[in-house]
Amino acid sequence: MLADFSAHPARPNPSVTDRGPRTVIWMNSDDFLRTDAAPGIDPALRILLTSDGSITLLLQSLLLSPIEVEILRQEETELDHAAAERLEAEPGVTALFRDVWLTAKGRRLVNASSVILLDGMAPPILAELRGNRKPLGLLLQESGQLVSRDRLQIAPDTDPIIHAVSEYRINRSTWMRRYRMCLSSRPVALIHERFDPDLTLS
Repeated sequence: MLADFSAHPARPNPSVTDRGPRTVIWMNSDDFLRTDAAPGIDPALRILLTSDGSITLLLQSLLLSPIEVEILRQEETELDHAAAERLEAEPGVTALFRDVWLTAKGRRLVNASSVILLDGMAPPILAELRGNRKPLGLLLQESGQLVSRDRLQIAPDTDPIIHAVSEYRINRSTWMRRYRMCLSSRPVALIHERFDPDLTLS
């Protein structure tokens, strides 16, 4: 399933379109940690869900393995109104939509959908974004500029209809999160991450 802030919403299977939209309950980190579900989640996954740092570096530390990117889809598009509002940008400006898996030794760990502002991006970073297979956060950190994340929200993803029509064929409950990525305090990307339901790292 693609991120809900994307200009490219998931295309539902006609056989399930009459079942109505799902309701996703997004929580901030504090609310998530107070839920009854939190104690039953693998501690490493709790850290990944609530961290405001680089998920790539966290995965590298947990697995002691390089993290690679499997690109599913990458294309330039116009920023829609919902994404523009969250990025404090004008609707219609050029953005890069990127849908990838973060992997380690061929194992899929995290599906990440990103909407990335291209306006004002330094030419070297822009060239890397269009052709590089590095995770976005790692790429921006290597630019030497201050990278931060804000507006973090976490939610369970238990909708069997969405899972059934997803190209990722996730048919069990899992967790997801979304946040803004900022470069030198300027919002530049919206990130939506879904974790493999079998992910155990500790």
